[in-house]
Amino acid sequence: MNTQLVNSLVQIIGSLTDEECQLLDSQLDRKKNWQPDFFEDAIGSWSGEPLVRSEQSESEVREE
Repeated sequence: MNTQLVNSLVQIIGSLTDEECQLLDSQLDRKKNWQPDFFEDAIGSWSGEPLVRSEQSESEVREE
């Protein structure tokens, strides 16, 4: 991607208000077919026992 374009986009995005960021975020979610507030509602919704990650076993050695 063109460096000048990237710098321009960074400058534009950096100047957005919180309200504009929320509007942009909700529009992007709709475009990706996510329901509004899907992530806000889903995060922290696990109500079972705490999840524990078990130790990983050694990786298998494959032929090169």
